[in-house]
This record gives sequence, C-alpha cells and structure tokens, in this order.
Amino acid sequence: MGRRYRIPVVSDLHGNCVHEGRLRSFINRHTAHLSDTTIAVADTVNDTYLDHIIRPIKNQRHQHYACNNLVVIQNGIDAHALRQQAQINPLTRPELGIPEHAFVVGSVGRLEPIKSYDVLLTAFARLCSRTQSPRPLKLVLVGSGSQLEALRSLAQSQDIASHVIFAGEQPEAWRFYPLFDCFALSSQSEGISLALLEALCCGIPVITTHEHHHHDVITDGTHGFLVPPGDIHPLMRALETLYQHPEKAAAMGNAGRMLIDEKFSIDRVINQYRAIFLKAYKNSTQKESL
Repeated sequence: MGRRYRIPVVSDLHGNCVHEGRLRSFINRHTAHLSDTTIAVADTVNDTYLDHIIRPIKNQRHQHYACNNLVVIQNGIDAHALRQQAQINPLTRPELGIPEHAFVVGSVGRLEPIKSYDVLLTAFARLCSRTQSPRPLKLVLVGSGSQLEALRSLAQSQDIASHVIFAGEQPEAWRFYPLFDCFALSSQSEGISLALLEALCCGIPVITTHEHHHHDVITDGTHGFLVPPGDIHPLMRALETLYQHPEKAAAMGNAGRMLIDEKFSIDRVINQYRAIFLKAYKNSTQKESL
C-alpha cells in the first residue's frame, strides 16, 4: 500500500526472528525490500534478521536494498518519569500478602510459550526446596496469556502455589517494581525487553536468558546474570546467588540504574527515530518531484 500511494514505509523489528516460524520467515524474505527503512531494536535482532531473512533472499537486488536499509535503534525508556510514577500510589507488600522481609522474584510479560515461564517456575521451585533460611520466598508474575492455567497447574504440582502470585495483566505494571528484590526473564529469546529496562531503571538486579555471552543491555556479573535459555539449573543458581548475597544484589541494582541513565535514554531514541522519519519524508518528496 505504501508503494502504491507513494507513502514511505518504516518497519520495526522487536524480537529475534529465529522463532517466528517458516510462514512468517517466508513472507519476511519476500517483503524485506519493500520498506524504506527497517529498524531493529537491538544488535542481536539485527544480526538474526540478517542471517535468517536477508541473506537467504535469492534476488540480489532485493537483498542489497534490504541490507542497506536496515538500521539499529536500541529501545529506551523515560527513566525520570518511570521513577516518579513508581513513587505515586505504590503497591505495598501487605496488599499482596507478602511478608516485608521476603525475597521477591518478579517478572513482567505475556504468559506465552516463548517466554518459558515454566522454566522460571521450575527453577524457583528448586530454590524453595534448597533453602534453609527463615526468609520466605515469593514469585510474582505480572501479565496474562494462554499459558496461565498451565502455569497455575505447574505451580501446584511443584508444591509452590502458596509462593507464587499471578497478578494478571496490569495497566500500571510499574507499581510492582518496587516490590521486587530480583527481576527474572526466562524467554527463549528477546529483543531489548522494555520490562528489563524498567527493572534496571528501578535499581533491581536482573537475570535474563541469552544465547551468547554478550547481551544487548547488561554485562554478566555487573548488572545481573546471563543464563542460557531453557536451562533450569543456571537460572536457579543465579536466583540463589542474589538470595544469599544481598550486598551483591544491591551493587548490581545500583549499576543497572546508572546504566539506564547513561545509555538507554528515551531522548536518544526519539532523536534517532525523528531522523529516520525526516529522511523517509525527504526521499518521498524528492521522488514525487521527479
């Protein structure tokens, strides 16, 4: 439609395309050259799109065009606004039935297969079975999706139902961040998760899955921990480390907060997107004049 009406088209890539399936990959390969600009929200998203979508394109002209119009603009957040919001009418632990001295693991996201919350639940269950400390453990999952009942059943079968809170979909998810001692993502893959950025912004140490040692956001051991996707034991060990070493967890949280302020400002993102839109508009008006 954009080509037909001479309207510039800017496309976004928000996740790793490896898990999108054959049909979607087929369509992507045949349409990649139609966008004036394609924006990947992370270097790893850019790399997988190049490897799995652009390089297999057989038409060399289309492949060259798609490659030249692929750019990276990393996600960012308005850290100042988020921190202000988190102080307005915040949730308290007693409201959710959580003891004040509990160690709370939190996550925010869709309860869908690609998020692999079954892995997080199992790792959390193993942590509960290993700990001898009087400090209670809680897991709070903020979000809804097709896996809700399956995850409830898994929590029951692992005998941790009393330790897990399914908070459901929340329009003001930021209210939950101050409750968390640790933020965990167990996804098969992610681009740059906005929930991860928000947790870092609030000074929470994070654990996230990643297929490579290098991550688009955090440094392993500095802002939190990187663990392989689908691997329960490393995830459990990372949770246990933060549980047993609160000073280490606090240092990681502070490092994450500074990281967001230095590298993931929303102003940077806005300026980069503005430049892309202005360039697309300029190119379209030049084509019309011709």
